[in-house]
This record gives sequence, C-alpha cells and structure tokens, in this order.
Amino acid sequence: MIPITNKPRTSRKPEQGMGSKTTPCSPAPLQVVVRIRPPQSHDGGLCSSWVQHVDGATARAQGTKFKYDNVFGPEASQAAVYQASVAPLIDIILTGTSACIFAYGSTGAGKTYSMIGPGGGEKATGMMPLAAAELFRRTARLQQDAVGRSEFELRVSYVEVYCNRVRDLLAPREPRGEGLALREAEDGRVYAEGMTEIRVTSVQQLLRLERSGSKARSTEQTGVHAHSSRSHALLTIAVERRWRGDDSHVGSFHSQVAYLTLCDLAGSESMERAHDGAADDAGIATNLGLFHLCRVIKARAESAAVVPYRDSVLTRLLQTSLCGTAATCMLACVSPAEADAGPSLSTLRFAAVARRMQLTPTAARVVSVLDDDPMAGDVHDHDPQLQRRAMWIEPPGYNDVYARCVGDPADPLLLYVHGSGPTNSSLTWNDFALDIARRASPRTFYHVAIDCPGYGRSPGDRQTIRSYPGAFLEAVVRALGRRNVVAVIGSSQGCASAFNALLERPKLAYAVAGIHPVTFAPERFTALTQPALLIYNTEDPGHPVSVGRVIRSKQYLRQLSYFEFAPSRDGWWDEEHMGTELLEILSCHWKAIDKKQVGLQMEELPELGKVGGGLRAWCGGDENEQGSVENLRDRDIVQPMTAVSLLCADSNGEEQAQRLNDTSAKGGDGGNLWKTTLDPKTGMVTYVHVQTGRTSAVRPTGAHVMGDGHTGSLPAVDPLFEPVRGMDAYEDEEEKCARVAAEAAELKQSEASQERCDLCQKVLVEPYRFASCRCALCACCAEATAQCTHTCPVCGSAVKIRKGRIQTDCEELQQQAAARLERLAGSGDSEAEAQFELLQATRDKRKRHSMIVIEYGCTLSSTASAAKTSYTTYTRLMKGDVQWPIKSVDFNINPQYSKPTASVKQASNGIYAFEYAMGGRFPCVMTIHFKPELGLMPLEINFKVQDADTKRHIIMYLAKDNVAAGRQSGRRIGKAVVEFCARPPCSGWIDIKKDVPPMVGYFPPPKCGDDR
Repeated sequence: MIPITNKPRTSRKPEQGMGSKTTPCSPAPLQVVVRIRPPQSHDGGLCSSWVQHVDGATARAQGTKFKYDNVFGPEASQAAVYQASVAPLIDIILTGTSACIFAYGSTGAGKTYSMIGPGGGEKATGMMPLAAAELFRRTARLQQDAVGRSEFELRVSYVEVYCNRVRDLLAPREPRGEGLALREAEDGRVYAEGMTEIRVTSVQQLLRLERSGSKARSTEQTGVHAHSSRSHALLTIAVERRWRGDDSHVGSFHSQVAYLTLCDLAGSESMERAHDGAADDAGIATNLGLFHLCRVIKARAESAAVVPYRDSVLTRLLQTSLCGTAATCMLACVSPAEADAGPSLSTLRFAAVARRMQLTPTAARVVSVLDDDPMAGDVHDHDPQLQRRAMWIEPPGYNDVYARCVGDPADPLLLYVHGSGPTNSSLTWNDFALDIARRASPRTFYHVAIDCPGYGRSPGDRQTIRSYPGAFLEAVVRALGRRNVVAVIGSSQGCASAFNALLERPKLAYAVAGIHPVTFAPERFTALTQPALLIYNTEDPGHPVSVGRVIRSKQYLRQLSYFEFAPSRDGWWDEEHMGTELLEILSCHWKAIDKKQVGLQMEELPELGKVGGGLRAWCGGDENEQGSVENLRDRDIVQPMTAVSLLCADSNGEEQAQRLNDTSAKGGDGGNLWKTTLDPKTGMVTYVHVQTGRTSAVRPTGAHVMGDGHTGSLPAVDPLFEPVRGMDAYEDEEEKCARVAAEAAELKQSEASQERCDLCQKVLVEPYRFASCRCALCACCAEATAQCTHTCPVCGSAVKIRKGRIQTDCEELQQQAAARLERLAGSGDSEAEAQFELLQATRDKRKRHSMIVIEYGCTLSSTASAAKTSYTTYTRLMKGDVQWPIKSVDFNINPQYSKPTASVKQASNGIYAFEYAMGGRFPCVMTIHFKPELGLMPLEINFKVQDADTKRHIIMYLAKDNVAAGRQSGRRIGKAVVEFCARPPCSGWIDIKKDVPPMVGYFPPPKCGDDR
C-alpha cells in the first residue's frame, strides 16, 4: 500500500507537445436508475403500494407514471442493480473516460446499503466492491494480454463533505478545522488539495480502506435511522493506464487517467421527524448541499448559460462528473413507507428532471510521459550494510555522470575511476568495491565508481577525463557534497587521470591508488605529498612496469607502497591483495583522516544526485559495458599513450563537434543529444532534442546536453549571486586554527600601529580602543562623547563602562602612540601640541560644568493595518549632575501650529513617549521643559521619525556658578528656547552660559547606521 498525498500524481513529467486531443462521444442523457427498497422494521408497518414497480423502466406514484432508464422493485438483488447502473460505467472507464454514480434519496431510503453493501461493506455486494472487483479482473486480463506493453494502476481516495467542509477519510483523525481546500487541475478536474491517495492492488485492500474511512465518516442516530449519514461521501478510484506505443521515444511512455467516482449522498431530512423539531447544523448543511445539487442539475437539464457549481462544496467537487464530460448515472432510492411518501415523491420528480440532462462523455487526454522512475523493475539491496545501487550525479558544468555506489553516503568517500578501454565503465570496480567494503570492518566507507563522460551510460566527450581531470573530478566530488575524498582509485588511464587531478587540485584526495597504471613524465609526481599505492603487472606491455620502477627508484612519490606481480608466477595477485594493501595504508593515516574529516559530507555543499536504479542496475551493464574485475586485465591493455594525449591538451569546439558526430554515427550518445534554450522573459530552460526537435521542460536523465551550441563545460559568465566559496577555501580544523591565529596576529599588529583617530582623523593622544567594536579614538573625542553617551560615535555600538571609566583594550596601541608622540615632541609637531591642549581644555571644562545627557529617538511597531506603521517618539534623561531636571515634554507633529499634539508630564519608566500611526514618515518636534528652579530654557529638538529604530544623544554643559545663580533667582539662563536640529538625526552638544547665547555643536553620524 503506497500512500500518495496531495493532488493527482505529479511525479510524472509530461513532455511538451506530446499530448493527444481528447475524443468526445455522441451526446446522451444522464442515466437514471430507480430502486424501491424493501420494507423495514422501523417503517412501523405503515407500508403500502403508494409507489409501484410497473416494469423495468416505469414507476407509478400517487397515480403518476415516471419513466426512467431502469426501475427495480423491493425484490431486486444488488447484482441486478449493479448490472444496470455500474457495469456499463466499467466499460467506459477502461476506454479512458471518467464516470460517476451518485445515490440520491431521503434518509433511510437505502443509499448506503446500495452503494456499500450490508453491514458497512462486510459483504462485498455493494456497488463499490462489485465495481472494484470488476476493475481488478478486467485490468489484470488486459495487462496480461498486452504482454508487458500496457499496465494499469488503481489508486483510491475517500473524502466527505460535512457542514460544507471537505475532510479526508483516509488520513489520521484530526480535530475538525477548516477542511481541505479545493483546487482545479490542468485538465479541469476539481480535487481536494492534500487528500490522501493510496495505491490498491486487490478488492480486499480497497474494502479495508473503505471500512476504515466509513468508520471515520460522520454518522448519528436520528428519528428516522439508527446510523444516519451526516455527510456526503465521495470514493474515487483513479484508473491509470500506461503503455509504450510504436511512436514512444526511448525512456517515455503514454499515460491516460480516468476516474470512477462513487458518491453516497446524505439523505434529505425533516427537522420535525429526524430531530423532534430542533435545528441541527449537520442536517441543515446536508439539505442545503442537496438544494444546490438540484439547482445545478436543473440548470444543466435546461441548458442554462450559468451553472452554479461554486455555490457549495458538494457541487464543486462533483463539477467534473456533472459538467457533461463524464459518463454519469443517478441511483434514485425511494422508500415504500407512507411516512416517506413526500420525500420519495420529491426524489422521483427530481430524477425525472435529471434525466433530461445531456452528457457528452470525453476520453481523458493521452499524455506522453518521461519514464523518470529509476526503480521500475528494480529492487533494493537485500544487504542493508552494502546498499548497492546506481545513481546519477549532476556535477556543475558537466553532463550527468552515471555511478555505481556501495555503502552509506554519511561515511567517508572512496572514488573509483576506470580506464580508457572501449567498453570500460564503473562496472569494472564492482568486485574491488565489495572486497574493500567487506574487509574494512569495523570502519566503513562510501564507495562511488563513476562512468567517465562518453563511457558506459554517461553522456559526453571521452576526452573530458583526460583533458580536464582536476576540474572534472572536483566537480564530481563537489556534487557528492564533499570537498575531498579519502582516496581516488584508478586503473590504467584512470590512474593517470587521478594523478593529474591531484597535481591540479592537491587537496582533492588524501591518498591515491592505481592498478595497471599508465603514467607519463613521472618526475612531476614529486609535487604530490599523498600516500600512494601502485600495482604493476610485469607481463602487461600496455602498462610498462619500467615506468613504475623509475618512480620507485628515484622516489618521485615520497609515500609510496609499490608492488609488482607476474600472473604466470603469482596468479592474479592484484585481485586478492589490492584491497588489503589500500586499507593498510589508510589505517596508518586514520587519525589524520579522522581529525581532518576527510571525505565526509559538508553542510555548505548540497548533494547533487538522484537515484539511478537499485541492485539490478548496480550488477548489470548494457552493450557498451563488459563484466567486472575478471575482464579488467584484458580490456585495459592499450597502446602506450603519446605525450599529447597525456598532457591534458585543450580541444576546440570543432574537434568536440566532430567527436560528437563520430559518436552519433557509431550509435553512441549522439542519439541522446539535446540542446538548451532560455526564454529571456521567464528565465525558464527548455531542452530540445537535436535530431527530432521534440522539447522537454525537464532535463532528460542521462542526456548529453549542449549549452548554447557548446558541449562539455559551459562558458564562464559573471555570477548573478554571490559565489559560494571554492573547494580550496574549505579547511579542516587544523588549517582553520592556523588561519585564525594568523589573522588575529595581523589584526593585532594593524590595531597597534594605528596613528589616527577614527572620529576626528587627528593624531591619537592617550588613545582608547573600545572592546565592543574595536574603534580607536583619541582621548579628546572619547571623553567628550562616549564617556557621556556610552555609545561609540563612529559606529553607534554600545560602549562598556565600568566604575565610570570606558572599558578599553589597547595597551600596545597606547605604548606605540606614546612613543610616537615623544618623537613628534622633539620635532616640534604642532598637531600633537594642539591635541594635548584640546584634551586639557576638555577635562577642565568637565570640572567647571554640570552636565545633562538627553537621549531622543523613535521606535517602530506594526499595526492591524498593513498600510500604516506605529511610530513611538521618545526622550529621556540618560545621565546628569542634576537630579530629575525634566518637568514635561511636548510632542508636535504639526510644527506650523504652536499648540502641541500631545504633552507628557509624567515619565513612564523614565521615558517620555508619544505614539502615532501613519503611512509614512512625519515630523515630530520635541520640546523639553525643565523644572523652573533650574532656570533653564526649553530645549526644542526638530526631529522627523525614521524608517528604523533610532536613538541619539545631546550633551548639555551648564556652568556650575550660573546654575546656582539661576536656582536662586528663578530666572532662565540664555534665550527663551534652544533649538537643536535633528534632521537627519545626530548627536551633539549644547554649551549654556549666563548672558551668552548658547552654543550648539553636532557630532558626525555613525558610519554603520543606527546603533540599535
């Protein structure tokens, strides 16, 4: 049982332009079948012949005859009703046309009995189990007769409409909320978003799901029925047929989905009879849904211009069945009881109206689908430790790379590269990888053997691995979510590529191993520091052992484990010992490998790969691949390579194109050659098959894709986003610690040698360096600003103050600054002398003056209206030599008027604040009134609210003798109002003296924006 949530299967990716047109049938009326149920005990013996079964198509009620397609009396069996109503729909479903049957009637008329069967489906005699059995039987026979060319799949969903909300009956029970939302698919079918859809393979499985869903369905005992349905239930069986026709492309198939909907409507009911006259929400909702259903069917029968499908959830769900494109049958159930005569007569009349509705059943569209299920016909590995499987790696800048894998991706990576024989592939390494995997216990590795471009199943140019070994293997490793591998293992030309890759990318692998190596210019290997394993066959002229002996004798590889063997004397020694020797090398270096976390996945790198198959894909090959290790010896015997082929010579586009043409002519991946086009308006990439011209919105798996007419790597372009760090930028812990230490030493030296103040840009005198932000200020600036405001005037960061002194961290800076000033003093430097004089004046001023520090600014918060923002403008006393000097604060958002918008006389937690919501910034002038006994004039701050939280400071210097005189006389010192311009917001100072106009100064704004 495979649960599939959400809307109809979207894992299938249709190719563009491959769908066939739908085929409509000839118009026909909606089929109506009437069933009169047998008398029941709860009828109270009040049954009569008020409704009669005249013949197979006629019913009589109260003297009126009604004509229908079929009429069944009380004695009719479930099978007879099924043959007349549902069996014809099965034939239609198998032609790819959707169908629906809905049971309509009053409560207790036998709808659920007819649709599900007695006992809630315990006996498989209802319309639903009979239809399912027929579908399974017919599809199995059709599938068998097609001999694998056509297959069917059945999926079931089950929902109810309760109080005009859709609930999933197959999902775990949850508290009733808003219900599932309705959506419309591309083919026009309306479905409940998020509903559970489960694949079924037998009638028993479907019945079990139906019974489970029916238990979850809303029912209740009423005055008419002991288990009255309180909701409308819709069970939908999706029948998908897939087949491969003569026109199907490789890797694609045709698909057609038809839906059989079986709808058990809740019965209409009288509140008087069912609930003793009390209003019932579920009953009202049921009747209302049926009312809208009648309106829709009447509108369809009368061919109205507008059909009100959207008036209720029920009619919206049934829109697909009622709009005319599906074959639909109505099963009208009536009761013989005289007490039900009114509702039953209404049912008969409505059924007669519904029969006039015309339908034109139309087969569903046939869609060509890319076969993107790599596990189709495959199996998972029975050994959970080995996890043998195939995958497609998507390295950036290259075509897809096919690979065979063993082990857990969370383990350290071993990468295998095959040789250049014409039938070489990753299949070469199956036995080697298994041997190492079994010998490595308790350590485990993740083994990935790749098909190099142009080999095996990987598309591309075979020259890629020779010309660009470092770039290509780095891209593969990066696509596997790693920055390096524990070891790269190569055979023949694959060994040469591994060594060349490490010469280009020294950090790509911790170790390297080669069997039957092909090498050229081995003196280059002196640049390699990795532990290396080389194994030579002395009887193989294609891989001369003489080169290996030169490498060993001249020690071109500093950490070399070297072996030779002769098959005639030693047998195939490499098969038995290569795994053991490689593990021995790794075990000697395991502490370093483990410490550096070599070959492990990295959080910063995504894994760019997808499933390529299971155990069968791992074990098997195609016509381009030979067997495993036993064939390695013969097919890797090649002619000695020339210098040109081994020196990674670049190739131009004409040579690549010629190789592609040659590959195509030989039946290679030229037949799977695609090119990309980019829509400049939408930015969407479309894939176009070069030979056929067919298009796909999804990259075909394993395709050889050309970008803008080029093959292989795409041309370099400027990045649209900030580039991710290159592979060389990733560090192990030891490298990171060394880099951090070097950067810290460099920063320390740079800070210690600083000569200028970050604020005034003058020579540093008795410097301060704030521990929080590392800004350096001269004592003049620091004591005039940060000492008072506790804020860095350069960047706005908070400054730590302890015992009234700034926290500083600059002993070396102070020493070097003092030494520098001592040298300048001897040379008569005027700038240094001026700084010392300013510092002395600043300190003298602080002694002679009282100080008040005012903080002002604004904060922002959201409001109920998205168009407005709530701005809170505030001011407060931050520190001062005068206790509680503020009397009140006026806030005025209309400065042209003298009357303030608000006046705050009482501070809240020391803060005077005014809140106002508006759609944008606005002026807010703050006027601070001080207590009369201080004799200070008001301070007017001309401020405009900002789009971010903001705070600034004003330092007020008051001559101590003038303040004392103002207190005694009660007169104000200076003019009537002191104006401080805060547009834009800035910090500053005010010097107030008796009989002298106040002096106002401003500090530069912080470089890093606001300090909040």
